[in-house]
Amino acid sequence: MAQAARKASTRKARTSPPQDEREPALFPVIGIGASAGGIAALQKFFPEVPADSGFAYVVIQHLHAEHESVLASIIQRSTAIETQTAAEGMEVEPDKIYVIPPGVSVTIQGQRFHMAKMAATRVKRTPIDDFFTSLAQEQSEQAAGLILSGTGSDGTIGLRAIKEHGGLTLAQAGAEYDGMMRSAVQSGMIDMV
Repeated sequence: MAQAARKASTRKARTSPPQDEREPALFPVIGIGASAGGIAALQKFFPEVPADSGFAYVVIQHLHAEHESVLASIIQRSTAIETQTAAEGMEVEPDKIYVIPPGVSVTIQGQRFHMAKMAATRVKRTPIDDFFTSLAQEQSEQAAGLILSGTGSDGTIGLRAIKEHGGLTLAQAGAEYDGMMRSAVQSGMIDMV
């Protein structure tokens, strides 16, 4: 009996797809990129989101690497959805909001977060592009990218990847700081503003 179980287990292990060929999660994962003015936009956005949408939300906010972030607690005050700071290896689950910690570049693979310390401050940092690009590869049509208030162009390359993999791309209308939104819209890759 034990030998038969071992054979079945070995056969199952051989037929499991490699981690990079796994199916996307059965629920949508929404990446939300923000910078200057983003906290106010997030405080307006999340009260409108149903607590049982079945989606996972990942917030990538440009934050100074040296400062501890209280963004998760700020968002939690405006929503009933469980909000927490993402950590290395944490599994992404539906009906939760994850906030990316400062000073790291985060990707998603195998429905888990993976973090790498960001390069020196003189190098242009693009944490939104980094996450959106990995989200597109992981989730395909089950991915969505949303750009909120912010300056610069971070997020535009990642939105292109999401669009090319069949996902949904959105940008905030009337953003307090509209640089990131304008860059995204001018790319021609936005489904809805």
